[in-house]
Amino acid sequence: MIISRVNTRFLRLALLGGALLWALPAAATSDDREASFLPPPEAALSPAPVVAAPASASVSSAVSVPVTSAPVTSVPVETPPGDLVPVDMGTPVATEVLAPVDPDGVGLLTASAGGLPVALWEGTPRALVERLLGEPGFVPTASPALNDLARRMLLSTAAVPAGASAVNRSLTSLRLEKLLALGAVSEAWQLALLAKDAHVDDAVLRQVTEAMLIGPDSKVVCDKMPEIMAGHSGGDWQKAQVVCQLRSGDMKASQLSLDLMREQQVKDEVFMTLASRNVLGGVKQLPRQLTPLRATSLALLRQVDLPLPPELFARPDAALIPELLQAKAADDKDRLALASRAAARGMIGSAQLAAVYGSVAFTPDNLANATGGGESGPRFEALLYQAARQETVPQKRVELVRKWAEAMDTASLCGAAGQLLAEQVATLPVTSDNNMFAATAARVMALAGKPDQALAWLKLAYGSASKLPEVAATLQNNWPLFVLSGLVTDAEYGQGLKGWLDAALTPAAGEDAEKAALDSKESRARRQKAGAVLLLLNAAGFAVPEEQWVRVAETAAESKRFAMPSPVLLERLRSAGVGNRRGEAVALSVLLAGGGAADTPLFVITDAVRSLRQIGLTADALALARETAAGQLTTP
Repeated sequence: MIISRVNTRFLRLALLGGALLWALPAAATSDDREASFLPPPEAALSPAPVVAAPASASVSSAVSVPVTSAPVTSVPVETPPGDLVPVDMGTPVATEVLAPVDPDGVGLLTASAGGLPVALWEGTPRALVERLLGEPGFVPTASPALNDLARRMLLSTAAVPAGASAVNRSLTSLRLEKLLALGAVSEAWQLALLAKDAHVDDAVLRQVTEAMLIGPDSKVVCDKMPEIMAGHSGGDWQKAQVVCQLRSGDMKASQLSLDLMREQQVKDEVFMTLASRNVLGGVKQLPRQLTPLRATSLALLRQVDLPLPPELFARPDAALIPELLQAKAADDKDRLALASRAAARGMIGSAQLAAVYGSVAFTPDNLANATGGGESGPRFEALLYQAARQETVPQKRVELVRKWAEAMDTASLCGAAGQLLAEQVATLPVTSDNNMFAATAARVMALAGKPDQALAWLKLAYGSASKLPEVAATLQNNWPLFVLSGLVTDAEYGQGLKGWLDAALTPAAGEDAEKAALDSKESRARRQKAGAVLLLLNAAGFAVPEEQWVRVAETAAESKRFAMPSPVLLERLRSAGVGNRRGEAVALSVLLAGGGAADTPLFVITDAVRSLRQIGLTADALALARETAAGQLTTP
């Protein structure tokens, strides 16, 4: 790109102004507690904004930003030709070549649309970024909050990290791989189209293309296949072309393509058998061996439309899950179990889970007696979902929703199932008729990240707690969740903390008081659980008085065995939070704390919560803290 320089003094002022504007942060960070609980804006990915990569986050790149000035209104003055005054042009016109834009910085999300700031990787060497993103177990995590944060990071437009690359791969290819691992197929496709073709590994682009073939937008891919095949060759690419040919009914072309693949000795017996025997041959019996399941094979299985065996629902790639959930299963419990696992990790949304629940066949008698029919697990949740949707009597509907909430474990409540349940709770009236359900409803809404609706139920619950011991107990037990949702004021916090800790450390009914006083196993367990919650509150920015720390101090070591993280990475996580190295703090939080509370040491999760808060991602820090705290709290 070439720019003209007319007046040196004017251009210096313009560039200085542009650089200052470029250096402004994307969003101001506020210490106001209520503002800090607002959830991050949801990304509107369809259609995605086409955002090019910034040349650099430094002042020197300001020359690439157009400098504009406000329009000036002037009054025309008639000047005789003989009175024309020559204009001083200053320095003669010169040219300057700008540095090329690095395509590794392209993204679908800006900071104002749910993404992370442009200076995401400032202060982090490129080699370290490549190591973190290239880790096989980077995503998906066991945490819906961390999976969502990782997705937004991977989709963000950001300046490329400084330093030389340590691998012979582009950052864009690494990002596409991880988006597929999260099941974000459509977003990966859009990012691949935005990036330069030569900047995406052939194998990664093929994986994205194949994953799109089993989604709702497969026609878009098939329409582009002639263009795609013109730039790519090889037997593996032929499989995508065969899928499109078979879907269009062009049997002759698909047979020719299969013959060509045999000549090229393509090694994929599952695909070749399905295409030749089941689709072209019309055989209504599936091969015995269908694993490993790939996207192109699943596309053919969906075309054959026969019930699928259990092993295909056990551990599928994330990109295959949405289509598997719409397929027939030899035993529908396998499909429901996959939906439940995916929903608990945030791998599918509430609408996808609702579609699965709604597709399960129940008799009218099952629906009429939903709470006493002997069902359990995900099938019971699907039954309650259908029964609640069709129930017209308000109190019966409340009872169905209450049973549904009780049937779900904490992990499910923190994921898409909790979101779906919250949608049903939102249809119920917040009135005194529902006093008994109010505290549970507040908990559901808090874990679903809906503080406004949680607050309405919370007020109703507190108004009836003095007369309803069960409601009072539920409120007391879940008080930390309400704090982490921004529903407890500063004035209420200190007294509420003491009251909650008093209840948390009180011996259970029937427990021998003398034994408890002698530092029994039960009393130590209560201190450890309460201490874990205090650590999470402290990491999230809530002060814990010294006298409360003393009450939960536990000298005995825990007997649990954990996979300990690298001390080097743990120290980098802590310093990234203090140093405001945003991308590094996010990536390390995802990598180190993503195993879930059951598999990850608590101090790692609290370090992640603290670091995310320090870099300004308060809502994400609170979401991770709520998920973890919920696992420590047992509903009475």
